[in-house]
Amino acid sequence: MRRLLASLALAACGPATTVHPDTVAAGCPREPVRLSGQEDVAGIAGCAKLGAVTIRTGAPLSLGALRRLQTIDGDLVIGPSVGLEDVALPEVVTITGTLRVIGNGNVHGVFLPKLARVAAIEVDSNPALANLSLPSLAVVPGPVAILNNPELELVELSALTAVEGELAVIKNPKLVMLEVAKLERAKTLRVEDNPALPAATNDALNRLRAPRASP
Repeated sequence: MRRLLASLALAACGPATTVHPDTVAAGCPREPVRLSGQEDVAGIAGCAKLGAVTIRTGAPLSLGALRRLQTIDGDLVIGPSVGLEDVALPEVVTITGTLRVIGNGNVHGVFLPKLARVAAIEVDSNPALANLSLPSLAVVPGPVAILNNPELELVELSALTAVEGELAVIKNPKLVMLEVAKLERAKTLRVEDNPALPAATNDALNRLRAPRASP
């Protein structure tokens, strides 16, 4: 059921588009932008590449106009917010900085189905977040921290093979699916206080902690 809901949410973004990464619509800024109202989103509609992006709002906000966005040259910061319900950026492939999702009162899902490159990830204190979906991400050169999300049920990182920093998944009491079956290494690993996580998942992660025998 959770997989079906995630698929439906992604399908709602509309068909995939193909835009050359260097395509820049007139007026697309390279300096950091802040999105707090629908007019801010409209101002960068059609852009394939932007500088750092901060989404911080107290009102309902649709990101549908950013369906062509492929590259964020800097951080993508989502929150704090109280009006934003879902974040779906179906064509984003690269975030050169950190993906931060922090303090969003109403965000239920974060969907970046094509994200393949990001420097680090921090998802912290989002009281309504149920689904974090990053299914194309294979390697993270920095840390990945998923902390203190009381409604989080599904973390989709099914392509992830390596985290070069710390992987921390802590205090997510409803987390039942942590999809990291391909994970081969993390610099350090902390998976704690996730009481709904199946024993099989914990066992698989514990094997990563175990020292490898010398050849």
